[in-house]
Amino acid sequence: MSYPLEPYRVFYQVALEESFTKAAGKLFVTQSSVSQSVKSLEDHLKVKLFFRRGRGIALTEEGILLYAHLKVAFNEFDKVHRYLEKHQNLESGQLRIGASDTLCKHYFLEVFEEFHTRYPGIKLQINNQPSLKTMESLMEGSIDLGLINHEIREAHPQFDYTGFFPLEEVFFASEKILPSGKEHYTLKDLSRYPFVSLRENTSTRRFLEDFFHSKGLKMNTEVELISLDLIISLVTAGFGVGFADQRVIGNPKDKGLVILKGRFDLPRRHIAIITHRRLPKSPAARAFIAVAEGHKKKHSIMNA
Repeated sequence: MSYPLEPYRVFYQVALEESFTKAAGKLFVTQSSVSQSVKSLEDHLKVKLFFRRGRGIALTEEGILLYAHLKVAFNEFDKVHRYLEKHQNLESGQLRIGASDTLCKHYFLEVFEEFHTRYPGIKLQINNQPSLKTMESLMEGSIDLGLINHEIREAHPQFDYTGFFPLEEVFFASEKILPSGKEHYTLKDLSRYPFVSLRENTSTRRFLEDFFHSKGLKMNTEVELISLDLIISLVTAGFGVGFADQRVIGNPKDKGLVILKGRFDLPRRHIAIITHRRLPKSPAARAFIAVAEGHKKKHSIMNA
């Protein structure tokens, strides 16, 4: 059974004030409008809700019963309103992010820290997963935004991309496995070495295999790992060639590593923040992107 909510609100206000006149003032309407709303509700419910008592009014038994139920209902409405207000003001809520361990550790820790400092009421839920899985999660709606490695020339039509950090990706290896005196390498040279690589379900592994295939070569993967930090350790130990952003490798000389120079013509990639194009960004997602943009500008100034 449907019936407009407004007459119930009017009745509730009259019951609170115990006066049609005071209720009209609170609701910013005329007293006659309040009387008509109450009369309409009484006709609909087929009961009397108020009776005259001296110069004032009082609730009937049915009115008391209705008021008790409405008090619970309108208190819940007020709670929802306050919750939504806090949500919009970034005082509460959650932000679900998909990102790999590498991106979290090497690129976004400062962003997470600043976001948490600014908005302590927002719970950060970070799903550690490869970039390809993050894209799937965003399509399914199980996360609000994703942090991914992204090839600049390719874009998914369902996503909006915010570039965060340009990658300077290089091939590297330990001095232990390299020939003495050789300074430049071809991609064919690299294909003869074993690779220490991320697993097949990662965007970087797919990127490398596609690149080698486009040149008529095959990438020889000997060791598969999920952690880029472990890859660097095993490459340092002489297990094979690695591939990573120079920022993650750090100072190669400190680890006995060599950046393999050559004209490889690798497509450029960058770290991007992605959101679903068809879904509105939550206030928390917009705030996170704004914080990340601030860090991007800071890094740009530092590297200028």
